[in-house]
Amino acid sequence: MGIRLRTTLTTTVLAALALVVGAVLFTAATRSRIEATITEDARERAVEIAALAVSDQLSPVLAVGDPELIAQVVDSEGQVLSSDQVIAGLSPMIDFDPAGPAMEVVRVEQLAEGQAAADDAGPFVVAIRRLNQGRNRQTVLVAGSLGDAGDALDAATPLLSGGVPVLVALVGGLTWIMTGRALQPVERMRAEAHSISATALDKRVPVPNSRDEIYRLAVTINEMLQRLEASALRQRQFVSDSSHELKSPLAALRTILDVAERNRENVSSEVLADLQAEVDRLERLVNDLLYLAAFDEGGPLRPFVEVNLDEIVRDEIASVHRNGRPVIDSSSLAPVRILGDRHQLARLVRNLLENAVRFAGTGIWVATEEVDGSAVLTVSDDGPGVTPPDRLRVFERFVRLDESRNRQSGGAGLGLAVAAAIASAHSGELGIIDSLHGGASFRARFPRRDCPKHN
Repeated sequence: MGIRLRTTLTTTVLAALALVVGAVLFTAATRSRIEATITEDARERAVEIAALAVSDQLSPVLAVGDPELIAQVVDSEGQVLSSDQVIAGLSPMIDFDPAGPAMEVVRVEQLAEGQAAADDAGPFVVAIRRLNQGRNRQTVLVAGSLGDAGDALDAATPLLSGGVPVLVALVGGLTWIMTGRALQPVERMRAEAHSISATALDKRVPVPNSRDEIYRLAVTINEMLQRLEASALRQRQFVSDSSHELKSPLAALRTILDVAERNRENVSSEVLADLQAEVDRLERLVNDLLYLAAFDEGGPLRPFVEVNLDEIVRDEIASVHRNGRPVIDSSSLAPVRILGDRHQLARLVRNLLENAVRFAGTGIWVATEEVDGSAVLTVSDDGPGVTPPDRLRVFERFVRLDESRNRQSGGAGLGLAVAAAIASAHSGELGIIDSLHGGASFRARFPRRDCPKHN
């Protein structure tokens, strides 16, 4: 069953139960109220007649009172001294004990046989008021039929039995209509979502005008679609850029191999060196692409261990190829330990150093330090630097800020993107700050303690 049908059935059943229980309670309360009223009227009538008896103002026929009640005054011998006109000359309506309490109310199913009021529907409530007038004790009896309460309820029963189903049907119908109207935006959202495919991620589900849960659901779905569209665009761009970047070293390898094929006997060491350089370049590009793909998918790193960041920097300074220039100043390397993947941290340092070597004029300055509980690595150079508008874009994939940096001299534009990904995987961040040496200054910041593993 759908939400609409389930909601309607649930509401209808609950409404039916509530109305039935309400009708039962109403009937019980009404019956109790009527009986209490009749009882109170009988007590008051008995008190009034007793007052007349005390003042010796009773006549054989009592003055007309409540037509729904009948009354008698009986002496201690059981003789009726006075009564209402309708039961004049009849015997006492009930048997009673003259020595009982001054006032009591009893309930009987029927009055004494032959009473005019016996034709009324029972049961009856009888108020008994006992008087002590010397040796002649008198008792006032006032009876009222409780059958009137049943008659009133019998008259209301058809209204209740007919009204409850009508109300239940009305509640069910209104619930069906209102639920359908409430779910119309959901159905429109479902229909639109059904038409969205991987080639049409620019579509969005309609957002209702209300500011309720369905509105928030539509907004959340559209935000998710926007993220999916952006991710798909980045993925397509990544594949396109990767294919484009791979063409260059493959084309170079093909050219070198063709030349070597035509001149097998004259293959020189220069040709082999060119082959090795292109293969190395292709290997670096593939490794960078694989790492970025694994990072996007949340691929795990090696288990984090404590490492000396300054030692990693010294090892990479010793291995970076710079042909003697520029000079790298490592005098500001301070001992700093962090939790991380030594292999990937070394790759981050290597990428920053290679970037600095490529653009530095005469010098590079490398420093490690602890700042506010974080380990900080800074790599600065005296090259052309990076303008503030480009300091975020430089970490994007396949970005080359300098048009003169071709694929042979400037790389594929993945080194800084890989470095930023490694920093993020270590719960750190990589950015560019103003350099004291006039060029670019890259700063990586890592937490020293409680560094979570990358999942």
